[in-house]
Amino acid sequence: MKPVRLLCAAILALTGLVAVGLTTEAANAASSKDLNVTYTKVIKNERFSAYGRLATHNIRTVKLQYRDDVDNAWKTLSTQKSSSLGYFEFTPSTSRTRYFRYYVPAGGGDPKISGNSKKITVVSQKVTFFAVTPSFQCSNLSPENVTMFAHFYPVRPYRSVHFSTNVGSLQAYQDAKGNAAVNFYPGASAFTFAGKATTDQENSAAAKTSAPFTYRQSYCDL
Repeated sequence: MKPVRLLCAAILALTGLVAVGLTTEAANAASSKDLNVTYTKVIKNERFSAYGRLATHNIRTVKLQYRDDVDNAWKTLSTQKSSSLGYFEFTPSTSRTRYFRYYVPAGGGDPKISGNSKKITVVSQKVTFFAVTPSFQCSNLSPENVTMFAHFYPVRPYRSVHFSTNVGSLQAYQDAKGNAAVNFYPGASAFTFAGKATTDQENSAAAKTSAPFTYRQSYCDL
C-alpha cells in the first residue's frame, strides 16, 4: 500500500503545480507591461486614453511617465490608484512627440513595475480632399441635389463635421476611413457660394477647416 500512497501523493503534488502554473500563465496573459493607447498618432493637445492592467492584481499606485527623447530621464505626468483587479487608465495630451510608459513603485511586498516605452507622435491634421458635386447647375433646369464630400487626417471616427452651404450649416460625422459627406437640395435660384468643411474641436484637438470650394447656379439660355 505504501508505494500506492506515494504514487498518489506525487500525482496530487504534480496536479497542484500544474494548476498553479496555469493560474500564473493566465494572469500573465491578462496583464502586460505594454501601455495601451487609443492612438499612437495624435493631434497637438488632443486627449487620448492610455490604459493597461498590472500583473499584481491588487490596488497599487500607478504613475504615467513621459520623456521627450529615449536618452532623457522619465518625468511623472500623473498618478492614480489602480483598481483591485489591476486596471488603470489615464487621459493625457501632448503638444509634441513623446515617449510614454507606466511605472508602479514597489510597495506592500510587491516589486516595482517599469512598463514598456510607447511612442506617441504628434501629427498635423489635414483636410486631404474636399469637393462639391456638381459644382455648377442651371437654376432654371430643375437643379439636382448637391453632395459635399471631405476626407480628414488623422482619421477620427464619429468626430463631428459641419459643412457650410447656401441652405445653412449641415452636420455629418467622420466614418472609419475619415470620410464625411452631406447631400442637400440647393434650391432653384441663381447664386454662388464658397462651401467649406470643418471637423469640429474634440478632445481638446482644434477644429480644422478646408479651403473653400465654389458652387454656382445661374440662369441658362435655352
